[in-house]
Amino acid sequence: MSFNVFYTQGRLGGDPDFRMSKTTKEEYCIFQVAYQYRRNTKPHWLPCNATGKTCEIIKELGIKKGDLVTIRGSIYQYGKDDDRKGDCPRQHLYCKVYQLWILAAARTTESKHFKDVEQPRVGGEEAPPFA
Repeated sequence: MSFNVFYTQGRLGGDPDFRMSKTTKEEYCIFQVAYQYRRNTKPHWLPCNATGKTCEIIKELGIKKGDLVTIRGSIYQYGKDDDRKGDCPRQHLYCKVYQLWILAAARTTESKHFKDVEQPRVGGEEAPPFA
């Protein structure tokens, strides 16, 4: 028995592109996530797609380019071709997203995630500031 479960964390390379499937008439979205194996290395780009309820949630949350996300999904292959030298085939992979967590919003001043909102204090005025 094998499991194809993949977790990664990275920033979105662009706003999700929402499309409608021609065969199933179901909405889906595609986007890319940049992730790194080690600090100070070139990022890798992973194409991702989400369908069904996951796609609806992504649309509802309004994630956009630069948001830091964690993804749980499965890796699939969608094509092969020869590399530039022609000596070894390359595989093209994508991630079918099942869950997505938004960790941080994009680093922009107009982001709706950075509005200053005063949180209500629990326990009344005598509650410590860290409660």
